[in-house]
Amino acid sequence: MTLASKFNILEDQLNDEVFERTDEIHSAILALLSRRHMFMFGTPGVAKSFVVDRLVERIDGLEDGGYFKWLLTKFSVPEEIFGGPDFKVLKDEGIYKRITTNKLPVASVAFLDEAFKANSAILNSLLKILNEREFDNCDDDPHVPLLSVFAASNELPASRELDALADRLHFWHYVKPIAEPANFVRMLKLDVGEPDKVISLDDIKTAQEEVQKVQITDTIYEVFVNLSDQLRTADVPVTDRRFHQSIGVIQAEAWLNGREVAEVADMKPLMHMLWRTVEHIDKVRTIVLNLVDPLEKMVLDLQSELDKAVAEWDKTLLDTDVKAQRVQASLEMHDNFKKAKKEFLDLKAIEKENGRICKAMNSLEKTLKTIAIRIDEELGLS
Repeated sequence: MTLASKFNILEDQLNDEVFERTDEIHSAILALLSRRHMFMFGTPGVAKSFVVDRLVERIDGLEDGGYFKWLLTKFSVPEEIFGGPDFKVLKDEGIYKRITTNKLPVASVAFLDEAFKANSAILNSLLKILNEREFDNCDDDPHVPLLSVFAASNELPASRELDALADRLHFWHYVKPIAEPANFVRMLKLDVGEPDKVISLDDIKTAQEEVQKVQITDTIYEVFVNLSDQLRTADVPVTDRRFHQSIGVIQAEAWLNGREVAEVADMKPLMHMLWRTVEHIDKVRTIVLNLVDPLEKMVLDLQSELDKAVAEWDKTLLDTDVKAQRVQASLEMHDNFKKAKKEFLDLKAIEKENGRICKAMNSLEKTLKTIAIRIDEELGLS
């Protein structure tokens, strides 16, 4: 088994128990491989922390303070994050030194909930840890073992003073409630136990070394120029720092796909790195996918159309018990299904012609199968 295949197994396991979080899970793994940080926002209870918890539980070596998890509030103090003072050292030597045991400075992975509620006293040290991987604590070695921070919030940052923190969180995801009824039922039935370890800290560090050796071609740099121009035209501001930070992510994506030389398709994760407002999400996704993977864009567009059709269908079924109306709504859904099935088969033909697997195709196929079963049940054909 190759090292990359272990990370792919990890991703598959997480997708089997955290539903409709495929992109978030993939970004979390890329964050570890590229030593980047990730931010998720959405209403409470949409599994933001659950994604990270289930990931961490499968990593061997994070015991004894290797994983730091904390909920920040506007009243949080630095001692909660970085450790309180060593009073013995303070008394004997007159030196203020923190006891960092089980705190962020000694963690390899961290989850900071409501991260943007951090006050300036916390932000200053937090920014240095995130960017330079350093924490000043008297005569201690300033270097910290931190691989990745996963941050979450119920809302996007609203003040300019938080821009520096936002810019140091590389992946951004807007996490929504589970939409597909079948997945919602699976979630309700889910009974998770303690999983087996799939990877270790040493695996991650070795993988990071291999990721850095992946070559970036001139073709990719040319796409970057085009991408920058199109984003600027679309009034989506992206810093030079963010573009530079994405190089390591492209290398990680290529490595996961078993490549020593990155391809343009490995730039897809950038659609989760280049937006800052909800209004920009679709713009960025469209621009990135049109440039690097038009097939995936068509698949995702079809998936979106199906999701909307199913939502309308569900609404009608919930609003009426009249059989004739339910049958009519289901027949209309059947027409939508047939049209989508034909488009799906056309896209599968393109996938075969390209000779490259489109991961989004599997999700679309599952959606179609679920819809077919539901239509048959509603029309009494099963």
